[in-house]
Amino acid sequence: METGGGRRKALLVDALECLEESDFKKFKSKLRDVKVPQGKNIPRGRLENADRLDLVELLVQFYEEKADTIMINILEDMGCKKIASNLSKGMDVLNHN
Repeated sequence: METGGGRRKALLVDALECLEESDFKKFKSKLRDVKVPQGKNIPRGRLENADRLDLVELLVQFYEEKADTIMINILEDMGCKKIASNLSKGMDVLNHN
């Protein structure tokens, strides 16, 4: 059985896997410009070559519990509303179990 953290990461990976390669690059580009209160952004060098699994690890490492919210906001901003909605619903289910 997956842990809550493992399930959370799986939901994040699933959302990124729904993106075409061009949208994944766009997502990483937007992620560089995210304003995080009392935090710091993922360094550009670490983002450049990150695949989807690596990116989820970086998101959780740098943004901790804010990772899913940041991801949802970027996806919505990109017009990927269905992916953002599915991720949001998955996180709601996870948080209420």
